[in-house]
Amino acid sequence: MYECAANLGNAEAQNALGALYQNGTILKVDPEKAISYYLLSANQGFAKAQCNLGQLCTKSDYPSVIGGKDAKEWFIEAYKNGYDKAK
Repeated sequence: MYECAANLGNAEAQNALGALYQNGTILKVDPEKAISYYLLSANQGFAKAQCNLGQLCTKSDYPSVIGGKDAKEWFIEAYKNGYDKAK
């Protein structure tokens, strides 16, 4: 269900798929797919995905710069888009 919505450009579904690939709760852990789905969502202005990318940038097993932005830049974007948890 998420995959169909994500493929249609639904930012919330793209973020959800990113989380599923990141955490491996339902889908096999795949950092590249997690980043890819988070970026699709974040580039549409979905603040939670922007925050998720910021968090990934702080983890040692992920790149420190994703989509041309570091953690601080992703957190700022998320906050600007109304995600208060990104403070």
